[in-house]
Amino acid sequence: MKELRVSIIGRVNVGKSTLFNRLTRTRDAIVENTPGVTRDRKEGRLTISNRRIVLVDTGGIDAEVAADSKPADEAQKQSLREIDNADVLLFLVDGRSGLLPGDLEIADKLRRTGRLVLLVVNKMESEYAGSENHEFFRLGLGDPIPISSEHNVNIDTLIRALAELMNIRDLEPDAETAVDDSEICIAVVGRPNVGKSSFLNSLIGEDRHIVTDVPGTTRDSVDSIIRVNEQTYRLIDTAGLRRIGKTTRKLDKISAIMSRRSIQRSHVTLLLLDAAEGVTAQDLKIASYIIDEGKACIIIGNKWDLTDRTTERFKILQQEIRDHYVSMPWAPFMVMSALESHNTLKVFSLIDRIMKSTEQPVATAKLNKVLHDAQIIHPPPRRDSRHPLKFYYCAQIANRPPTFLLFTNTRTEIHFSYRRFLSNQIRDAFGFEGWPIRLVFRHRHDDRGRRWD
Repeated sequence: MKELRVSIIGRVNVGKSTLFNRLTRTRDAIVENTPGVTRDRKEGRLTISNRRIVLVDTGGIDAEVAADSKPADEAQKQSLREIDNADVLLFLVDGRSGLLPGDLEIADKLRRTGRLVLLVVNKMESEYAGSENHEFFRLGLGDPIPISSEHNVNIDTLIRALAELMNIRDLEPDAETAVDDSEICIAVVGRPNVGKSSFLNSLIGEDRHIVTDVPGTTRDSVDSIIRVNEQTYRLIDTAGLRRIGKTTRKLDKISAIMSRRSIQRSHVTLLLLDAAEGVTAQDLKIASYIIDEGKACIIIGNKWDLTDRTTERFKILQQEIRDHYVSMPWAPFMVMSALESHNTLKVFSLIDRIMKSTEQPVATAKLNKVLHDAQIIHPPPRRDSRHPLKFYYCAQIANRPPTFLLFTNTRTEIHFSYRRFLSNQIRDAFGFEGWPIRLVFRHRHDDRGRRWD
């Protein structure tokens, strides 16, 4: 059975993202009292009468706002395109502002589509709200439903009306739309304007994500689902992460937080940089976020079409990556051109290889032999003049990221150079391509250990 798609449509700043968060019971959509915050279409899930529904948040439809900037114009085009994709439209209007000419224009568009439409009047917190929305009958879309998405007023009434409209009250759960536990979640991160949205559009094969030459076009983290070779991937487009000194507006700070959350919920993070510009300080800062979260990473040089594409240029860029990303020697590197769709699909085979590298648990006996041999090759530094540092036993305690518990005879911090040596010995023996290795050290008489990456 086809998954039902319900889209929230309306002018800018009528509360579409707040309603989206309320219905999906998340904070996935950015909410800010600024017109035109939402640009890309954002999808979420909710369940009504055991039926899973795709809920879509859209950018505001407003000719004046769209004329102000290219990103706003593209956002409006995305919203109008979504009207044709939806099974049901939630037409949201602002009860405080009253009926405006823009509402009449949108209502006219919706009537011509022939779609099922629910007229919803938001920002109606008053207990007498039902008697204040009579002017919206002029839209010709049936009885308006007064709600307040911010204060959770009448949301249950809206859900019941939605269930009745779609006639899904007694339907059985849709097995085909269940969440795929085997899907691989991929976050695409990088500085503003390195081509993240263009890359995802190239993978998906449609203009799903807004692309302009204006840095910071993407604000929300937007999910897309793609299936390649029987494997499902969840692709997350994120807002460009700026330097802290340049992140001054509240909206930019919220976008940065959402991007960090996307890294947290991913399995693999694709770090995009500009192949023509090379590595910047901000690229390195973003890499530190990925390491902190313990996520697998692939470093991708996008905009390869802006270089001379020679083998010599690739070697220079690759060496620059290795020289700067000294804390990520385990991260594979590749180049591509999202604009020309060159090399973009090769990323999936690399992702599959990275995920498979952690599927098989490490044999404890073999792991301890590696630890024993490592101490012979390079004896540990002494704790003090009389007591040498010793490692007694090692065991793997997590797969993603690969995490190992080592029992020692010290409670003091072990020098980073020796920690790195041990990590390299484990990697040489077992692989773990694309993953950071975490080491947890515990005194043999302690219950808890200290972790160093």
